[in-house]
Amino acid sequence: MKKHFCLIFLSAIFLFLRLYQLEKQMNFTADQGLFFSKSWQIWQNKELTLLGPPTSMIYQGRQFFQGPVIYYSIILLLLMAGWSPLIVSVSFIFLNLLATLLVYLGVKKLAGSLSALTAFFLIAINPILIYFSQFLWNPNFLLLITPVLFYLLISFWQKTSLFKLFLIGFILGLGLQFHFQYLLISFLLVIWLIFRFRLKARQFLLLLLGFIVGYFPLIVFELRHNFYNLKTVWLILQNQGLSGTRVFVVHYWLAVLLFLTIGLGVCLGRLAAANKLAYGLSLGLAAMICFLTGPDWRASQKSFLHWDYTDTSKIAKLIVDQNLVNYNVANLLYGDTRAQGVRYLTTIAGQPPLSVEEYENNDYLFIISSDEYQLTRANPVWEVSAMQPADLVKHWSINQTVKLYLLKRQS
Repeated sequence: MKKHFCLIFLSAIFLFLRLYQLEKQMNFTADQGLFFSKSWQIWQNKELTLLGPPTSMIYQGRQFFQGPVIYYSIILLLLMAGWSPLIVSVSFIFLNLLATLLVYLGVKKLAGSLSALTAFFLIAINPILIYFSQFLWNPNFLLLITPVLFYLLISFWQKTSLFKLFLIGFILGLGLQFHFQYLLISFLLVIWLIFRFRLKARQFLLLLLGFIVGYFPLIVFELRHNFYNLKTVWLILQNQGLSGTRVFVVHYWLAVLLFLTIGLGVCLGRLAAANKLAYGLSLGLAAMICFLTGPDWRASQKSFLHWDYTDTSKIAKLIVDQNLVNYNVANLLYGDTRAQGVRYLTTIAGQPPLSVEEYENNDYLFIISSDEYQLTRANPVWEVSAMQPADLVKHWSINQTVKLYLLKRQS
């Protein structure tokens, strides 16, 4: 009974740290707007795609792509949430809770209840895991499937079976669809499985079959397009290598961070048996580090300090209320000059802007900016300069820093 109470209490902490002021904390910027808009398009057009979003690495105009599972996962969540990004984030947080409960069950099998509760607590308070569980992005889905992988590995360790091997392979393939960081996870785990369990040919083939099924859309794409992704990756590695700025980006290591957090929980739980004081001090130190460093780390992740989802939704509502046609929208706050988040919200509200290729054709332009009008109008980005000459029609103050301007093209 006491263990159940502890688990319920930790679950409450888990949810509170993620749901508190979620509208202000969740990230809904360029990638989220793009992914949601693409998912909306796939659903509306009833189309299928073998490709997911491209990575940020580019060489001579070539990018390699990740799997389409991100779009289909977003569609499923959006359908249940009425296409609302906020409700989707709430749903995603609860899915993260279920995944963490799976970690608890796996660690309990491996090392006992105290280690399981400790691992749960460390996941609950980790500021990086909190942040990436509050919004949808392709690497963030690894926070859902990595616990499934962990549980399967523990279960396979206790009792081997061909079906579990197939599922492990499937999760590895699915994870690689979400993000290429699962390539490292897959390589290390396959090596471990081969040597730890001395896999026979039939077992290895079943593991491989599971991986092929999980990664199937991209395998089909590669076969149909002369191995475009593999060739692109090879070109990037040959000519650009892996610079430190690319390798040591925190979301590239989310799955590894989750495994390390679980491992720390197991180690601390076992420490308690030898020295309860050391266990308590270590747990307290971990909590103190998380709570002291969390706010500053979170602030460092914001695209623009004075901007959150409430501002995005407020601007989208203002634009929809103007009931204009033949308009477009630009964002001068940070790198997302096409205002992808606002685009998605106005589109699902039935008042979509022109496409991102049509800034020279719109009659009206909404500009999101932190500058005064004269500086905003003189901004050299194409989305604004393509509108000139134009007259200011209206302006709104969104918050103490951000303004929204409405321009009309001169005849």
